[in-house]
Amino acid sequence: MSIKKSFLISSLIIASPVLAAFLSSIFSGGHIFDENSSGVYLWLLFLSIPAGVLFFIIAVIIRVIRR
Repeated sequence: MSIKKSFLISSLIIASPVLAAFLSSIFSGGHIFDENSSGVYLWLLFLSIPAGVLFFIIAVIIRVIRR
């Protein structure tokens, strides 16, 4: 897997809760940061940012080892 591809995948993992909160706030009519409606998705950032960064780091390590 190339570095560009792993960076793209990790970026999508990190950005998915923000996109979900935005779309949910549009359809439900609430505020994006309101924890009662769509802001719950923003709590997923606590999991998705470390997961995306970890995925990218593992991809870089595998790339360096294969050289």
